[in-house]
Amino acid sequence: VSTQSTWEHHLASSFKGSQHELALEIFAALKASVPALSTTSYRAILNVCSRSQKWQVCLELFNELQTVGLVPDVECCNAVLLALEQGEQWSLIVEIFDATKALSVVPNILTLRVTISACERLRWWQKLVEVDAETYPVRE
Repeated sequence: VSTQSTWEHHLASSFKGSQHELALEIFAALKASVPALSTTSYRAILNVCSRSQKWQVCLELFNELQTVGLVPDVECCNAVLLALEQGEQWSLIVEIFDATKALSVVPNILTLRVTISACERLRWWQKLVEVDAETYPVRE
């Protein structure tokens, strides 16, 4: 088993709630020791930060993931969307949703639920029509 996958496992399963700082330290050590991280590594830390309600950190890591040349998958996008939802960052949810479309990430039910909820809270009715589940292919 590779060092990277071991770290990813620890990030994904061991760190919850208030231990996000420790998870971020481990992620920093992983970045320093592995030449090129995978989307899986970012997915793990995004999920930790999302569960810890750290939407700012989630957003930074989501942007970093793309800056280093990786393409987020739907699970990465959903982790960020859930963190933003917990932080009541409604307009950022819609921005991330639009970014996922530009990246050709196929939304799933969770992606659409969070985005539709944000549109409703913002009273962005036209955007709500655009997000309608029939408009985009949905993966279960």
